[in-house]
Amino acid sequence: MRQWVWMLSLVLLVGCSSKTPPQPLVSVGKVNVPVVLSTHCWTGGCVDFPAPEDHLQVTNYKPVTLHSEPTDSIFVRFNAAPPKGFTVTHWPNGRPDHLGTFNGRDLNISASGLVPGVHTFSISAGWKQGSATHIFQLEVRQRGGE
Repeated sequence: MRQWVWMLSLVLLVGCSSKTPPQPLVSVGKVNVPVVLSTHCWTGGCVDFPAPEDHLQVTNYKPVTLHSEPTDSIFVRFNAAPPKGFTVTHWPNGRPDHLGTFNGRDLNISASGLVPGVHTFSISAGWKQGSATHIFQLEVRQRGGE
């Protein structure tokens, strides 16, 4: 009987551990924004990627387009496994502008100050299994722009 309990515990432990970091859900208004897993160290292994803009270019990432003044907020949520904390960074002209470090499961960031153009963001988070950075882009266009 003890063998069965031990084997069941092992199966549950292995089945519940993830080989990749939890992925945040990002949206602007009602539009879901795809994110790309970037540099991370997870359960004993590390993977390093180039700067966020270069990494997205290599993956043929297509930014989500916002028209006119983006009055909606950028919403970030970790559903499956909330991190110990996470940092959101905006990368204007390839230089990091840290928007802040946050504790908890989700966050709203105002998008109202984004000027027309492509904007790159990164979300860096940590868990007991390791840390990960996810990246995404938004393209802001003026109303009537293609």
